[in-house]
Amino acid sequence: MGMLRHQDDLHVTRISAMMTSRIPIFPVFTQAGIDVHGSHGLFYWLRTRGKGVIIQTNNAGLVIAWRPDVKSFIALRPVGELNAIAYLLNKVAEITLTKWPGGPFIARYCSNVVTNRMIDHGWVLPPNPWSLNRPFDDEAYPEVIITSDPLEIPQGKDGNLVRKAINLNADKYSYRTSPIPIDCGEVELIRTRAARADHYDDQEISFNEALLAALDFRDHDAITYHYLFRGDHLSGFAVTANTTGISHVYYAGTTKTSRLSVYFQWKIYLEERRKDASALNLGGSETESLHTFKTRTFPKRELQQTTILQPPHND
Repeated sequence: MGMLRHQDDLHVTRISAMMTSRIPIFPVFTQAGIDVHGSHGLFYWLRTRGKGVIIQTNNAGLVIAWRPDVKSFIALRPVGELNAIAYLLNKVAEITLTKWPGGPFIARYCSNVVTNRMIDHGWVLPPNPWSLNRPFDDEAYPEVIITSDPLEIPQGKDGNLVRKAINLNADKYSYRTSPIPIDCGEVELIRTRAARADHYDDQEISFNEALLAALDFRDHDAITYHYLFRGDHLSGFAVTANTTGISHVYYAGTTKTSRLSVYFQWKIYLEERRKDASALNLGGSETESLHTFKTRTFPKRELQQTTILQPPHND
């Protein structure tokens, strides 16, 4: 990334510095005023496995990283003022592709506003799946943002699935939060006891290991750690962050128990609303079944699409 460092109007920082200091990372954490998935530095660190670089101008910022699994440069979730985002994406893509001509370059997590502006600049949607093993990834199915009334027990027909989860689990489990990890079995749960542990693919394993590494960092600003216990036994663990007024879920896992994940996510939602978040962003989905689960389960929600883009003449 030496060519980027030599640009007078760009400030470049290794992403590892993001999680070990409290220096401001970006001018804002929204895209042209729009909150899209990933409102905290932890999101960028996890998505790049801690190996990208932060690139900033005065009014915009993004993270760029090389993803060896898909052999592409990824510009991740640009933020800031719209004109500054467009300038930064164009400049970073031009410099990167000058150094590595023909190297795939992808911008991820672009809101509709950013997408439309970049299309005006000649950017295009990729003609083929960006990842053959994960052809849908997060962008195929919109982010699900819970906006329900923060009632202990949701009412009406739409709240039926959550009520069933509460009735099944409320008397058996205790819930607590902490501003820092409390070291009570998070590693074991994520690696071996979570409901999906027998089905992890290489990308999930890599992400989970990055998450576990992030637990050791000093900077836990704006992060909440959520725990679900059955007696002294850890049965659920989640990580959320909020810098924009909407809280974002970066990890949530439970043991394999009927409707336990629904109950846990509802407890997380209520807690984040009590802490003045206006909504809880569950993120996008990699499969249609996961997206259907999210949209059917929670009584009131909004959907927000993000898009993958490629710069002009990027093969």
